[in-house]
Amino acid sequence: MKKIKLLLVVIFFVTSGCQTTKTGMNTDIISYECKKDYFIHSLEMDDPEKEIKLVINGKERALYRVKSGSGVKFATEVGLWDDSGLIWWNKGSEYSLYKMSLDHTSNPEDNELITTCVLAK
Repeated sequence: MKKIKLLLVVIFFVTSGCQTTKTGMNTDIISYECKKDYFIHSLEMDDPEKEIKLVINGKERALYRVKSGSGVKFATEVGLWDDSGLIWWNKGSEYSLYKMSLDHTSNPEDNELITTCVLAK
């Protein structure tokens, strides 16, 4: 499992030209151990309080900080599927990835859980 994650990180950097921040330093990569065969890495952005970049099974998505009653929550309207966005929610030591409905009349509590993760060891 760790070999696969390492290989995905190497492939990502080879194909992306090695992400860098405005300061010229290499971007920090955080890997997560997730359920349901999801491989997720986050790339620290210039202002991690406002945005985060996730690589989910090889697909890169930029998510932006949104209001949360508890924990730290990021969201985007560009999901893994055409009809939905994504929510990445950190509460304590657990990270959850949700499929977010783009229908403004839907109940936010009805967003479908895709997977849960913890920081990789």
